[in-house]
Amino acid sequence: MNGIVVHSCMRGKGVGGRLFDEVADYAKEHDYDRVRLDVIDINSKAKIYMSIMALKR
Repeated sequence: MNGIVVHSCMRGKGVGGRLFDEVADYAKEHDYDRVRLDVIDINSKAKIYMSIMALKR
């Protein structure tokens, strides 16, 4: 998969967390040993959010 975006009108509603959970669950079910998340430098809110989500896993 290359690229997931949450539309601006849906941000702050838990959509990103649900997407993250689905990707992580898929990876686990298919025996992936890692999931790589990249966030563009100018999106500081997403960088912080993804860091928190990764720690929760």
